[in-house]
Amino acid sequence: MEIRKFQNLLSKSKRIGLDSMAYIYLLEEHPKLSILAENIFERAENNKLTIISSVLILIEVLTGFRKSKEQDLEKKFQQIINEFSSLEIYNVDQNLVNLIVDLRANYNLKTPDAIHLATAIEHGADIFITNDRQLKKVKEINILYIGDYI
Repeated sequence: MEIRKFQNLLSKSKRIGLDSMAYIYLLEEHPKLSILAENIFERAENNKLTIISSVLILIEVLTGFRKSKEQDLEKKFQQIINEFSSLEIYNVDQNLVNLIVDLRANYNLKTPDAIHLATAIEHGADIFITNDRQLKKVKEINILYIGDYI
């Protein structure tokens, strides 16, 4: 794992967009990927960066935990959302719609991916961190694909 390289790239960012997978890796203590998620959240907890997320994060993560009846993880996630001062969650509004549509049309993205990316772009994220290789083709924001670091 090239964790130092990942940490170096992360240290150069002040505002990051974050795909839902990072929350899941952190909460489920993924054997390989939780360390990367921990790095992100530790930097945010120490006020070294701000995490930008769409309200869609709540829907995606909570739905997964509810379906699997993982109430403990759902509570931990709610705690992160409520207590993390370096986390900004934005609603989808009319201003964001055009960017979402452009991203979907230009890159053939799924709607959730376009919403996450548009939110990050619109709210000044330096990078967008994901484990979805397909998103590397997006040019409007620097994409940090964590698969390159494991």
